[in-house]
Amino acid sequence: MRILYGGSVKPANARAILALPEVGGVLVGGASLNAVDFEAIFRAVSNHGLTARLLVPPTSNKHPSP
Repeated sequence: MRILYGGSVKPANARAILALPEVGGVLVGGASLNAVDFEAIFRAVSNHGLTARLLVPPTSNKHPSP
């Protein structure tokens, strides 16, 4: 069984994390806010033969904009 790693994924460590045999993907948090960093992680995923998928949480109407 492979896991989805959800720790601190950054361009500097994405390749090493993805090289672990038990890791089947990564969940990108704060690094996704920087386009250059996100692209570097995306390329690391692609270079490991994994499929990159963008998961966006559903929007909430609890606090509508004024």
